[in-house]
Amino acid sequence: MIHVTTEQFARKLSTWLSCVKEGETVAIMAEQGGIVAYLLPPDETTLPGPATNRSMADWLDEQDQRMQRTFGNRVVADSAAVLDDQRGGQ
Repeated sequence: MIHVTTEQFARKLSTWLSCVKEGETVAIMAEQGGIVAYLLPPDETTLPGPATNRSMADWLDEQDQRMQRTFGNRVVADSAAVLDDQRGGQ
């Protein structure tokens, strides 16, 4: 495991990414000395699944379902209407 400060990590990001690509784990340390994050190589549980050929309609349907779970039946006004109301309908 490689330990680097946040400053070192930011300065040489490509170096640390190369290390991770080769199988190393990089521990990113705060200036005070505590570990704030780990950068690790992907394993079978973190690798994305195979790309699927889904249609735009399927994707939009998934987004609608996600919005419904997040916001329920709340109506979200578009920004132009909100600004017009705040400006007094000008």
